[in-house]
Amino acid sequence: MVELNETNVVLKNTPAKYEKMKDELVPLLFGLLDELDSLERGIFTQDREMDNEKTAMGIPSHIAHPDFSEFISGFRANYGAIIDKRVSEKLKAYGYAGSFGSPTKYYYVKSGAFLAEFTMRKDDMASIVVHYKHHINGCAEKKHKFVLRLIDGAWLVDEKYWGFDDEKSWHKDTF
Repeated sequence: MVELNETNVVLKNTPAKYEKMKDELVPLLFGLLDELDSLERGIFTQDREMDNEKTAMGIPSHIAHPDFSEFISGFRANYGAIIDKRVSEKLKAYGYAGSFGSPTKYYYVKSGAFLAEFTMRKDDMASIVVHYKHHINGCAEKKHKFVLRLIDGAWLVDEKYWGFDDEKSWHKDTF
């Protein structure tokens, strides 16, 4: 995982009494994103291998591999195991593991090409906004916003949003 430091993680609108929480919550979130990134990289590789198997078996490209349903079920199960006890039930109910690809959804974790802003103004809630370049859409400047809440004594990701850096609006997102 990328080294988190003052260069790529900054405080924003955070009173002094909450500043130390950055050192607890940012690694918690980025550890989760790193695991999801690794899973997605592996799944993408396996998917390419299944495409090659289809070709060898003479299955047309528009037909799914015979094991594709099982493959996707395994991906969802592994994804669910990673986010279990780290993401709120509310956010999980909104959906997760809906897709995989290259680059991965959280590729910026390993690349280190991001800026994260940590904000905390309440004892039980913090947000981390991650600014990064999205390489598919002509290197568009994008952002993810993660809202962490203290729920039943544990810090969980409770909300997630995405947006373009040059916009003030946020769009609700799945994990």
